[in-house]
Amino acid sequence: MKIWATEIKELEILHSSVKGHFADLEKEMERLISADDENMVLLYSRRCLEVIITDLCECELKRPRKTEPLKGIIDKLNQEEKVPSYIIASMHSLNSLSTFGAHPKEFDPRQVKPVLNNLATIIEWYLKHKAEKAEPEKKDKVSERPNDKTARIDGELEGSTGSPDSNKEPAHSKKTLKNPFVIVFGILIIAIILYVVFDQFNFFRKDKFEDIRDPEGKISIAVMPFENQTGDTTLNWFQRGISSLIINGLGNSSELAVLDDQTMFEVIESMNQVYTAGISPSVAKEVAKKVKSETYISGSFQGREDTYWILVNLVNTENGNIIWTNKIEGNLKSSGYLDMADSLCNEIKNYLEIKALENIADFDFREAYPKSAQAYRYFIEGMNLILAEDYEPAVESLKKAVEIDTTFNFAFFYIAFAYNYNGQVVESLEWIQKAYAGKDRLPYKFHPILEQWYACFFSKNEGDIIRYGRQFEETGIESRLLWFDLIKSCK
Repeated sequence: MKIWATEIKELEILHSSVKGHFADLEKEMERLISADDENMVLLYSRRCLEVIITDLCECELKRPRKTEPLKGIIDKLNQEEKVPSYIIASMHSLNSLSTFGAHPKEFDPRQVKPVLNNLATIIEWYLKHKAEKAEPEKKDKVSERPNDKTARIDGELEGSTGSPDSNKEPAHSKKTLKNPFVIVFGILIIAIILYVVFDQFNFFRKDKFEDIRDPEGKISIAVMPFENQTGDTTLNWFQRGISSLIINGLGNSSELAVLDDQTMFEVIESMNQVYTAGISPSVAKEVAKKVKSETYISGSFQGREDTYWILVNLVNTENGNIIWTNKIEGNLKSSGYLDMADSLCNEIKNYLEIKALENIADFDFREAYPKSAQAYRYFIEGMNLILAEDYEPAVESLKKAVEIDTTFNFAFFYIAFAYNYNGQVVESLEWIQKAYAGKDRLPYKFHPILEQWYACFFSKNEGDIIRYGRQFEETGIESRLLWFDLIKSCK
């Protein structure tokens, strides 16, 4: 049992109150309750806080959150006395501790308990606060009950005659009729704004990995025996051998849920198939369905003499679409086959872990193009710290990402970004130059922002600054930090 099991139980009770009323908060709480890793618990706790703070910013401060970090909004809610001081304290504590949730930042698992306690306190207050705000509307609805309907209509008709005894009733009726219109109109406006904003951030786009994750957000995988296409029966042992090596290699990933070797053996044998032989795509699909795996790995190996190729496909069980494919070359008749299997396993694992991490990353951290899942973890950690305005540890995390993946150019210019906003101009200029030198490793749509930075700090060409700023506006890039930087540059 996890040391925070009691706190999760309390949140499960609160979840029943949230369910059906606050969709965004409900979704994040579901992920939080089902998480069994302390990093994920901290991460989803922070996501719950973000949902609440974003709503309070819109409802209490009467403006959208945009790029502002949570800490800044919490401070404004406190300054304007929109939220009680004891809730402000819980918000600050949760915001601070939850930044350690981006793996692999070191922290004590016991720190999870105060995070969950603070979150429960915040949610309890939030539900009460929303209920109090909705109370006037409820009173109006009560006056519309069927039992009172006739009396209400009569009262309104009497009020229309101008009788002195009914002077107050028309005013009350007018107010009662007006409030629902204002409320509905306001909801429609907010819904339209949210739709436009969310559509800009691709929240309504189909994620091809959305349907292949288990309830905990992990990508579930079944690994099939590989097909021997070499014509050499002495290599038949490798059909099961490679699948066993892949299962073993993927099994230690916290982002993946892999079916074990024995389960696969029993299911395939129950279907009158030989586990040591390659199986057809249609049978592979049926096997994956039987073990309730949303995706499966199948493949083959071919070649002759000293040169062989292992080909692998990652397939969506439901529709049979190939999600990812790759191949690796080597000699299966030497001890090098272990290196081949290990290399292939690492590529599969790295690819899938990056996709799993993209699912939990904020929308503007998803198109980062890392080559390493570990580097991506450090990148997400650094970006969360930048949003928390904690720039020095942010730089440390981003530099760790660069150490692992030296081609990770996004980490380069966000290091420059962090240094700049921390007032370290010399260091910022150094990393802008590094990012600019590697701009070809980024998609073309990101070039204008790098060109503008270079124009701002090196060429000092005002025309280029304006021109590249306009080009950047036309790209439609979804990044709160970069748009914020563009606005600052144009001032």
